[in-house]
Amino acid sequence: AGIELKDRDYFIPLDEFARKYMKGYKGKRPIYFASTVSPDNYKGLESYLRLEGLVNRVTGDSMEIPFNVDIEKTKDFFYRQFRYTGLFNPEIYPFLSKVIVDFENRKAKGEFPGYYVNRDENSERLYANYAAGLFSLGLVLQAKGDIEGAINAWRFAMAFEAGQQFPFIYNLGLLYAQIGMLDSADAMFSKIKTKDPNSLMRLGMVYRSMGRYDRAIEYFQEIVTTQPRNAQGYMALLATYLDMNDTASAKKVIKQWLMINPSDTSALNMLKELGG
Repeated sequence: AGIELKDRDYFIPLDEFARKYMKGYKGKRPIYFASTVSPDNYKGLESYLRLEGLVNRVTGDSMEIPFNVDIEKTKDFFYRQFRYTGLFNPEIYPFLSKVIVDFENRKAKGEFPGYYVNRDENSERLYANYAAGLFSLGLVLQAKGDIEGAINAWRFAMAFEAGQQFPFIYNLGLLYAQIGMLDSADAMFSKIKTKDPNSLMRLGMVYRSMGRYDRAIEYFQEIVTTQPRNAQGYMALLATYLDMNDTASAKKVIKQWLMINPSDTSALNMLKELGG
């Protein structure tokens, strides 16, 4: 790539190598890392990599996540250049027709048939990389204020039906809530089936911020039901009831907590302040 290395440079850690040679890099030929390779192969170089579709290109300018994406090239690859013959469920073609360039013409040529092709394990892993690339694209578009672009990227990522769906569903729900599409946000969050207390807390807090106190209480209550000593769950329930000016329910939550932690002076004082 036009860089002459000293003998010791072959043995130094990649992060040291990056600081020494990557800043301002303008090699004779571009260097790429496929998104399918393990991150261990470029550990230490991350800040000098820029996503272009399914590859990370080495650049001379360091950048932080989520801005390490070449937006125009990545959109061009996913929406115009890549071919998806038989990959998607025909039920989502109406959405795809809005984001994939020249969709109808490509469909007429057989790229989007009226059937769904079964996948093998290798295909699933490959499609998960497509979804991950679109997730990164959505993050940078969101950061730049292009909410519609972020929504399209994440909905497209979900169309691959590969890998973990939680990040796409959760972030889409947040975006819908952010722009006031509360019914769409609720539809997204309702797809999340989880028992993980951290995920339940995140969902409950979003509903609380939306003013959907009934839904928030459902999530917080599930936390304390499955984990009776989860202090955060009780605090979230208490705060939500106070938001609702429901003092009676707030006192009930504190009393439930005191049955488990009778010496909690903060809870005792709060109960006293509420007239309990």
